[in-house]
Amino acid sequence: SSHNPHKSPPLSSFGRGKKRDSTWINEHGHYYTQVGGPIDTSICTLSEDEIHNLIRERMERRHERDYETADEIINQLRQCGVDIDDKAKEWRADGTRMISSQPPTLNEFGHFYTQIGDPVDTSICNLSEDQIHDMIRERMFCKAERDFKKADSIRSQLNGWGISLDDKLYQWQWKAEWRKLGQDPEGNR
Repeated sequence: SSHNPHKSPPLSSFGRGKKRDSTWINEHGHYYTQVGGPIDTSICTLSEDEIHNLIRERMERRHERDYETADEIINQLRQCGVDIDDKAKEWRADGTRMISSQPPTLNEFGHFYTQIGDPVDTSICNLSEDQIHDMIRERMFCKAERDFKKADSIRSQLNGWGISLDDKLYQWQWKAEWRKLGQDPEGNR
């Protein structure tokens, strides 16, 4: 049988130390390297072997173009406290969020941002959590459509109610002392 040196063999035929797409597959059967501190077992519910198996399984599903299963696996990893950066081919489970070049998957509110810190005190902030999520989602879409003036306006409105957005970590937080008094949700004084 003739061998075509330019054709990639199936992923399952790759073993330790084999090269694919100019990246070395490690001893765990995938390209990803652990970064950060050791696994924080108070946050991460998976063993190191389980993490490696899921990362390898996800890589295989992506190679087979089964993106639906691959997305289910990354969501499972994230829910279990594992953060992954596909561009850098790195993972961590030490409780520190990866500053990724790629946004995480959409959450149940239709945006990428996770709330951190104290819950919103609705006796002080006149925005409901639904309104906050709607504004974060709308701002995200404005940025995608390159309507930065409107995106900045929404950010200013949120800031006026004490809500701060971190676009690098995809997090939002509310603090009473951050709000500017006398502003309603529409930004009117």
